Amino acid sequence: MRKVSAKIGLLALCLAMVTSSAAGCSSSAKAPATSGGSTTTKAPVEIKMMNYIISEASQKNFEAMIAQYNKENPNVNVKLEMMPFSNYTDKVITSVNSGMVPDTAIVKYSWYELFKDHLTPLDNYLDKWKYKDDIEENMIRLYRDVPGDKKLYFFPYNAQASYFYYRKDLFKEAGITKTPDTWDEWLEDAKKLTIDKNGDGIIDQYGVSLRSNANGHETWYAYAMANMKKPGFYDDNGKINMTQQEQIDGSQFYLDIFRKYKLSPPTTASDGTNENISYLTSGKAAMMIQHIQQSAPIKAALGDKVGAFPIPAGKNGKRFVPAGENAFPVFKESKNPEETFKLISWLVEPDQHRKVAASGDSMVFMKSIENEISSKDEFQAISLKAKNDIVWAPITPYMAQYATKDWPAIISKALLDEKVTGKDVLVESQKILYPDKK
Repeated sequence: MRKVSAKIGLLALCLAMVTSSAAGCSSSAKAPATSGGSTTTKAPVEIKMMNYIISEASQKNFEAMIAQYNKENPNVNVKLEMMPFSNYTDKVITSVNSGMVPDTAIVKYSWYELFKDHLTPLDNYLDKWKYKDDIEENMIRLYRDVPGDKKLYFFPYNAQASYFYYRKDLFKEAGITKTPDTWDEWLEDAKKLTIDKNGDGIIDQYGVSLRSNANGHETWYAYAMANMKKPGFYDDNGKINMTQQEQIDGSQFYLDIFRKYKLSPPTTASDGTNENISYLTSGKAAMMIQHIQQSAPIKAALGDKVGAFPIPAGKNGKRFVPAGENAFPVFKESKNPEETFKLISWLVEPDQHRKVAASGDSMVFMKSIENEISSKDEFQAISLKAKNDIVWAPITPYMAQYATKDWPAIISKALLDEKVTGKDVLVESQKILYPDKK
């Protein structure tokens, strides 16, 4: 019996081996790849991405989305590098020029000239994207207007339309019952809101806080370009011209707010976004120009004491609404352009864009969720109302340097030196931005 059992056991073992061998040779089997006797698996595609930090909350939100993308796409490994904006531009430029090019990095359309030789056209990818008809046409049109060939080189991630934040309680105290619609009305309100509250001869509440640091040129445009028939940088012949009389008057008005009317704080010549917000939230200033990205901290500090109104209209009834944006290109050096596009387009699909807009990182520009978002948020609603008055600055290779270094130096000097005129600011700006224009 033992011999029979042994034979049966041996037969079973042989049958198992034969069956296993047959299965291993079957064309339908999924045997692991081997090399040198060891099992190997295909490594995930690596995508290098760079982004700058707007705020701590914004950083956490973006990092969470990238973590979600990596989890939902195990064949992809997005390596994200976040850094402060103060050195971001230089870091991206250095990376590209040194050949250490990421697959994508958040950039501004005005930087086109810096990267034009490294950009991949995205039109074919966009045509296949399932949400291509959901995105606001003016966003895509902006990026098509960047280069001369009208191809799409940037995919929008966030955008901001500027407006005025104002203190509702301070307006009420000053007897102002409606927000201004024109710059003339605005000036009268700013005067009423500039007050010596305790009677010690020192102004302790100002009508407005102005910005003179990096990227403050965008808010300056709102004042300087307001009275034009067609607010912007061009003359009636369609040529770049930043020294037209309406612009000169507007630029002088900006200086007069501080120098002549004394409607902004003594620190105006060095103030930036943080100082503007501090003045508004502390009640030391009643108004400031900003956009949706500052709404979260302002709402948290002031609650229902803060409201918003559109950039006022100039003498011709037109408004210059400064706008900001950030977009992702796919750099030519990317070895995985299709996977990179999938990533940057996923970031603005409705589910992700809803998170970005709800957090205040962007005005909403995906049409399917505009009503949902703007109905719950006064600042989103005012941004959408302003979208048709947005004026995008022309492209120049000198914009990044001008915005972060040159304009702050020009405007700070002008605010502090009575000899410098509004025209001087414009002439100097045009020399830097458009050195070939006479």
